Amino acid sequence: MLLAGIIAGGLVVAFPVAYSMYNKGAKLSVIFTYMGAVAICRVPITIFEASFMEVKFRIKNY
Repeated sequence: MLLAGIIAGGLVVAFPVAYSMYNKGAKLSVIFTYMGAVAICRVPITIFEASFMEVKFRIKNY
């Protein structure tokens, strides 16, 4: 989940990573958990948006 939280690019980057995990032999449950974490944990995007908008907006956005 740590890897999923720090990836910048969201699902555009996550799909090739998930494909690589699948090719390496990871279970589908691990891949789906990773994809779900990428969709939910958006640390770089949160920091980027907080620098342009108020923190109150980011809190309301969640």
